[in-house]
Amino acid sequence: MSKLVSEDQIKILQSDSHKTFNWSQDWQMLFNIDKSKVMHFGFNNKEADYILGNQRHSAVEDERDLGVIVDESLKSNRQCAKAAAAANAVLGMIRRTFLCKDKELILQLYKSLVRPRLEYCIQAWRPYL
Repeated sequence: MSKLVSEDQIKILQSDSHKTFNWSQDWQMLFNIDKSKVMHFGFNNKEADYILGNQRHSAVEDERDLGVIVDESLKSNRQCAKAAAAANAVLGMIRRTFLCKDKELILQLYKSLVRPRLEYCIQAWRPYL
């Protein structure tokens, strides 16, 4: 069995998309087509265009969902950089705000404010950790 997506599979997916769109119109639960996007995974992907209603889905290289950035290569570089930047911003705020640099106080602040930003959704973007 070939790993390439065949033209028949693309047509089936487009047909399912069309059926879903018609169902949503029948039940007056319309899609926000401007928020619909397509992300193509894999090296041998034909990157077909998909249409919902009368508009083509825009193709994206990465997308943020529930605060986790998903990249078409499934690498977590942008997610790691975002988490590190957020943690560094909080560390800077702690350094500017607190005059007392007691070890216990800083450790407690780090555990409660910085570490959660570094560990947010790690199960989603680094499941083996």
